[in-house]
Amino acid sequence: MLIFAVAEGRLLDCGINDAAPPTLENVLDDFFEPLYFSTLKSEDAVFEKYPDAKTLEYIYALVSQAVSDLEATDGAFSQHLTGWRLERVSAAARACLRTAVAELTLKLPDSPEAVVINETLEIAREFDEEENVPFINGVLGSYVRAEKGEK
Repeated sequence: MLIFAVAEGRLLDCGINDAAPPTLENVLDDFFEPLYFSTLKSEDAVFEKYPDAKTLEYIYALVSQAVSDLEATDGAFSQHLTGWRLERVSAAARACLRTAVAELTLKLPDSPEAVVINETLEIAREFDEEENVPFINGVLGSYVRAEKGEK
């Protein structure tokens, strides 16, 4: 949920290196600074193992794709929020949708659409209300169909 923290402005003000401007790359560099990262182990098991170089490259690309132009990312799925305004969607659901759209946009060969959507729904179950999971599924399904030119 790094995208949640960055998109909601929670990481931009907590830089380790205060001399560096709070650019996205600097924020990510600070977050993945090994000593700082090691302090996160007590918060969640996901922080037990430091990511390898390939995983870090993927994380940077995904976060950058999702939050560098939030307006474009949000616009990509907002048109599929039938009967909803983006502001009414929970912050966790917005983060899930932003992450999925970013990953689908990157079109990585090892990230088929069905897998991206399924993993997004698993994350949503962990961080959002269960009632939002079908909503997220519907938005992503509509988004994918539209991207393929289907109705």
